[in-house]
Amino acid sequence: MRRDAGCGERDSRNVEGQHGHEAGGTIEILSYTEGDNDKNKQDCEQRAFKRLAKRLKKNCPRLSIMVLLDGLYPNGPVMELCRKYNWDFMIVLQDDSLPLVWEEMDGLKDQQPENRLHRNWGNRRQRFRWVNDIDYRYLCSVTKKEKKQLVHVVICEESWEEIAPASTEVVTKTSRHVWISAEPLHKRTVHERCNLGARHRWGIESGILVEKHQGYEYEPCFSYDWKVMCGYHYLMPCAQCSGMLFLCAGKICSRLGCAWSHRLRAKHHCQPVDRCRGSTADRRRTLSTQTGMMAGRGSGPVIALIGTRSS
Repeated sequence: MRRDAGCGERDSRNVEGQHGHEAGGTIEILSYTEGDNDKNKQDCEQRAFKRLAKRLKKNCPRLSIMVLLDGLYPNGPVMELCRKYNWDFMIVLQDDSLPLVWEEMDGLKDQQPENRLHRNWGNRRQRFRWVNDIDYRYLCSVTKKEKKQLVHVVICEESWEEIAPASTEVVTKTSRHVWISAEPLHKRTVHERCNLGARHRWGIESGILVEKHQGYEYEPCFSYDWKVMCGYHYLMPCAQCSGMLFLCAGKICSRLGCAWSHRLRAKHHCQPVDRCRGSTADRRRTLSTQTGMMAGRGSGPVIALIGTRSS
């Protein structure tokens, strides 16, 4: 929230881009852009997303990106913008969003038995069903003409057992998740796109939950100065990161010092440099080989999680 002199209060919505890695954590890569300068308008997440996407494309024009978005963003203009920038995406589809897409999904999912997959992921039993190539039509707000996006929808239903909090009884829990995918789904890709991709969006939700309710007292702020609000936001992730490092310092040091080095040597069949026999030149060659193996490891597409923060 920003106070404008003589104009009362104006709500400014902002999104932030975070990189999600396979370990489940997130790292902020782009944050606030100043809100809509039109004082007669209240800002919204859709405008904030367009501003952030423009900055991200400008700063990283060739970066391979998968965008993970929550239930505020399943609409034609957002998908059109992602495809314009050659970005992959997985967007949460809520039950009350895009009724025509849901109509196609409900009518076709039971007629395509080949588009199903049952698997176990950790302690969860999962059942995937999906429908590819659904025509989603929408009206362009600028040209007033009908446009079309080809979307692919996947439903994940899962169950697992856990101990009830108030007793020792084992209870069965269930959950259901639905996503819109930019790419067609197949049995060999649905686990990667859903479990290893789309679920990383919850990393930013977990981080905000910690900041708000687990000791950091993060909440919307009020200011006449945009830079002051940005500074408040930038200090909050720094505080959370410092706290996590302090609490986990011993575990991090032990894992970095022992487990990682053993795994690296076992994978590449390398000996520790200080144990290599032979001349100094031989030891240098061994060190160079190990360093090259570490630097040559490939990486997949960056995952940009777009989360909303009110300010």
